Amino acid sequence: MNTHTESRGFTLIELLVSVGIFTIVMTVSVSALLVILDANRKAQSLQTSINNTYFTFESMTRLIRTGFSYECDGTFSSTVNPTDCASGNDQMQFIDDTGRTVRLQHVFNPDGKGVVRQSINEGGVWSTFDLTAPEFDVTELIFH
Repeated sequence: MNTHTESRGFTLIELLVSVGIFTIVMTVSVSALLVILDANRKAQSLQTSINNTYFTFESMTRLIRTGFSYECDGTFSSTVNPTDCASGNDQMQFIDDTGRTVRLQHVFNPDGKGVVRQSINEGGVWSTFDLTAPEFDVTELIFH
């Protein structure tokens, strides 16, 4: 007489071991995913800064290239007789291709961060805005 019974299913020990291995694998996987997401966030932030820098200098280059009557002594007394920029300055003024007076400046905000600011005079009214993003800090900019 054969009393051998077939057992089906898993024992408690086998289930505990498999759940433990699954937990370890998932913990490592989630940690790796979080590291990858953090690296991606940092890469996007860096790319945004690079794009902002490119936009700022491309805008300035376009305005300066098409302008005339450049002055950078800081007094901006006359755009008819512009002064030389040989010694350099952190601001300059000129007439753009549409006849507007444009002023580019390196200034510091109240929070201490340096920005590139553009001011445009249209009909005696100055409109001013920052070319660089608030999180971007321009430490030095000299026009020659």
